[in-house]
Amino acid sequence: LAEAVNEEADVKVFALTTGTPFFPESGLELSEFLADLLEVVAQLPWQGPFLLLDNSFGAATSLIWSLQTRLSGALVVNTAGLFADEFFGSIAHEKLSAAASMMVEARRGPIRDVAAIGEGVFSIGLSGDKDFTSEVREHWRNEATSASEEFWKMSAMHCRWLPRARAEALMELPTLDLKATICCSA
Repeated sequence: LAEAVNEEADVKVFALTTGTPFFPESGLELSEFLADLLEVVAQLPWQGPFLLLDNSFGAATSLIWSLQTRLSGALVVNTAGLFADEFFGSIAHEKLSAAASMMVEARRGPIRDVAAIGEGVFSIGLSGDKDFTSEVREHWRNEATSASEEFWKMSAMHCRWLPRARAEALMELPTLDLKATICCSA
């Protein structure tokens, strides 16, 4: 996508994805991941203001505050794990924490139950069209079957950070001072 946009528009797109150019170590704490990612952003050959698109499922969302003086805006999609203080310690939080622990183990092991993971990811309906939902599940399973080891490490870390770390990274941050901040989440 970045290559296509660079060719078609007068913009420069830097796509930071797991493994290119960023190789997170398994077991990183969220704060370490964020510090490493800030270092990668600092090394980009771009000094002017930029628009940040965050599709990190909430893991890197708090970087917006650290980068705020360099941003012209931010678009956040696919957030997860952003909970109110009251949620922590609740029965629902305990259940989420237990499920996240199971997901971490399912993603760390040498044999990954891709079918079960796919069912978990798409256990809620994406649309009213069951055929479409089945096609998306099948596509996801096929992609997951051939996913890199870096993908699975990052996926396990996301699950480990889900119950608490992501929300804590955003708690008590001041209001952003950006022209445009759009957050989208299911």
